[in-house]
Amino acid sequence: MNVSAESGKTFGTLPELDFTDSADELVSPARLKGSVWALSLVSTSLPGPNRPFLKRLLEVQEILGGSDTRIVSLSVDPLGDTSESLAALGEAHGADPNFWFFWRGSEANTSQLIHRAYRNAILGMSSDRMSEFMVGAFEPRVVAIDREGRIRGAYDLLSADGPELLLGRLRQLAKE
Repeated sequence: MNVSAESGKTFGTLPELDFTDSADELVSPARLKGSVWALSLVSTSLPGPNRPFLKRLLEVQEILGGSDTRIVSLSVDPLGDTSESLAALGEAHGADPNFWFFWRGSEANTSQLIHRAYRNAILGMSSDRMSEFMVGAFEPRVVAIDREGRIRGAYDLLSADGPELLLGRLRQLAKE
């Protein structure tokens, strides 16, 4: 389900958790406070579902690149993806490392961020099942985050109107 760009509704705030980016630097959602950003999910072990989705994210980058809007792609495979594999994925898909960030984290931090942003009920899953679930958890929705770290909508990037609605929302949030 896509949320209208005009909607003023918020869906909570992201938790302050630590992740590692594709350059092996410590990062967190707090690093992006003051910027509007889009959160997506990715995995280097899911090449099929990633291709059309990453192509759509590249289109968002081409339109909004140079602004203070950002894209964060969070690995859903915290045990399998490495900083190097995420950097290679970004490079292979034309991601600008100053605009589009690839993050990975512990199983606990990854599941908490996904749960909070996507409302997936995966907390409390055993570590053995978490790895299996995370690899299969590809989600074509992108979550719009405002300058204060608040969740402001989710957009199915593979739907016909999803990219347009996401761009409208990000532009609207940039004006706030």
